[in-house]
Parts: sequence; structure tokens; C-alpha cells
Amino acid sequence: MKKYVYLFMMMCLVVALPSCGKDDDDEEVDEVWKKQNEQAFLDKAFDATFTSYSSLSGSGVLYYKQITPGNEKRIYYNSRVDVYYEGSFIDGIVFDKRDSTTYVPFNVAISSAVSNYNSTTGAGYSSGVIKGWIEILQFMTEGEEGEVWIPQEMAYGTVWDAAKTIPPYSTLIFKIKVDKVIWIDEI
Repeated sequence: MKKYVYLFMMMCLVVALPSCGKDDDDEEVDEVWKKQNEQAFLDKAFDATFTSYSSLSGSGVLYYKQITPGNEKRIYYNSRVDVYYEGSFIDGIVFDKRDSTTYVPFNVAISSAVSNYNSTTGAGYSSGVIKGWIEILQFMTEGEEGEVWIPQEMAYGTVWDAAKTIPPYSTLIFKIKVDKVIWIDEI
């Protein structure tokens, strides 16, 4: 009888151990997600309502559609910017939002040289945003609102974001409204 119990336990172990490793379905889902995001981003090249912008750093292309024009006050590398935004995935699911009815604007320093962010208090202008934001904001003006498609290479790339809300290979879509531009000589 002991022999059969031992044999039964060994069979259970053989069945259970492979399931402890990385699940093949997870890898398949990641590959499907990656392909869907790449295709959705590539399709924007054929959307006449969007303009293609080559990043200033040479790291890729962004697709942008202006919704509301702004004034003449441009955003430069040494600017601080107050913005409202809504971030979503290609399937329309919103993962982050800061609108003017509920929140104060999000404070972004385009360059770390003009950042005054205090990690203890959480106050000030942070330069810790994704590369796609830094790139597209430099093509916008105060008061402008638009929609930008950011490829994974200028977002979080092949890894999860710190909060584990944005999966690897995600194309990110942001509706951004520039509320205020502060130039370095105004600081």
C-alpha cells in the first residue's frame, strides 16, 4: 500500500511542478498585446488627421493631432509646464487621468535642470515623466490641447511601469491640455 501512495504522490508532483514555472499562456498574451500595440501605432501613419513628429532626441516617431490651438507661448527644453491629461491604451481603457474639474494641474519640468521637485513633500515640478511626453510637449504651446500616440520605445518599453498598471509593449495614448508654460527667465 505504501508503494501505491508513494507512486500516487510522485504522479501528483510530476503534474504540479510544471505549473510552478512561467505560464506559456502569459507569454502568448504578451506577444499578442505587443503585436496589437505595434499594429495600432503603425496604423496611425495612415491616419490623415494625425501628424508625424520625429523626436528631437532621435529616439523615434510620435503621432499627434491638435484638438484646440494654443497661443504663441511655446514650450522649450528649459520650461516648466502645467498640464491636464488623460492616458489610455489602444483598447480605450483609461489608466490615468488628471482633469481640471477634479485636480490641480500636473507639474512637469521639461529638463531636470529646471526641476525643483521635492520627493519628501511631493511638491514642485518633476522631470520624471516618460520620454514621449518630453518630446511632444516641446511641439506644443500654452492653451493647446491635443492627442498623442506614444510608442512603447518612448514610454515604458518592454517592462511594467512602477505601479504595475501599464503592461510591457504598450502604445500609450494621451489627451494633453497645456494649461500654463513658465519660461526659465520667469522663475
